[in-house]
Amino acid sequence: MKKIINNYYNLYPDKIYKKEKNITYFFINNNKFNLVEIDRKKEDIEEQIKISNTLYYKNIKVNTFIKNKKNNFITTINNKNYILLKINEYEETEVQLRDIINFDKSIVQKSGNMRENMINNWKLRVDLIEKQVIEYNKEFPIIKKSINYFLGLAENAISYANNIKNEKNEKIVLSHTRLRKKLNVQTIYNPLLFIMDYNSRDVSSYLKMNYVNETNILDELEEAIFNKEFTAFEINILYSRMLYPDYYFDEIEEIIYHRKNEEKIRKIIRNIKKYEKMLIELHIMLKKYINIEPVEWMDDKK
Repeated sequence: MKKIINNYYNLYPDKIYKKEKNITYFFINNNKFNLVEIDRKKEDIEEQIKISNTLYYKNIKVNTFIKNKKNNFITTINNKNYILLKINEYEETEVQLRDIINFDKSIVQKSGNMRENMINNWKLRVDLIEKQVIEYNKEFPIIKKSINYFLGLAENAISYANNIKNEKNEKIVLSHTRLRKKLNVQTIYNPLLFIMDYNSRDVSSYLKMNYVNETNILDELEEAIFNKEFTAFEINILYSRMLYPDYYFDEIEEIIYHRKNEEKIRKIIRNIKKYEKMLIELHIMLKKYINIEPVEWMDDKK
């Protein structure tokens, strides 16, 4: 990696460090840099570069892309692609829901057919997971016992999203592909995670992540709704996303595709009733502010 950094960027760090499998970092004059091996389309990277530059010129200290000696952002070596990021803010300060909402509003666009794309992506993922579970039917008994419940929840989410009434002037905002861990500034400012989506994307990830960590932050959400941070349409999209069990699908994909220990999903399965209770409490709270779509199975449990 030192040779890549030296030969392609004319940078000569004293030491380099391995952060993750695909990330090497180093310091030059107290500035931190991440060399990242990437596996994604060139046009996706170009869009993230554009967003990163826009934010940086607004004095938001997101990570910025550094060109190599050939004036390219992507460096290809032995059929592997790399990008170099300058870390402009590497404090690990934790962020709250308010920080996420404010950051997401830094770029706003008209939405187009985003809901249709969201629903189609959910359907495609459900179909792929069903096929994988059938293929590995005997190999993963814990998944086999629990999968039907979560597939049913996903069907609930898809049906719910289909029934949401359209809204004039729908918007999408700066979002992140996935927020899975405890959130800090470095995560939020990482342009490799940037994507445009409804404002509910990051909020639902934040709610689910805190739930997995056994932290209830519905009060934070209610404050944002009370302050009119979301339209009725956006609240309904948010609830459909809370129904959709991507947290479970993420884990079983890790188990099936990357051979992680199947025991990882036991905690999610044990907390099914707690999550149902949270969904009911959330539905009741949201109903105070909008005519939220009903969910049939909840009527028997309220």
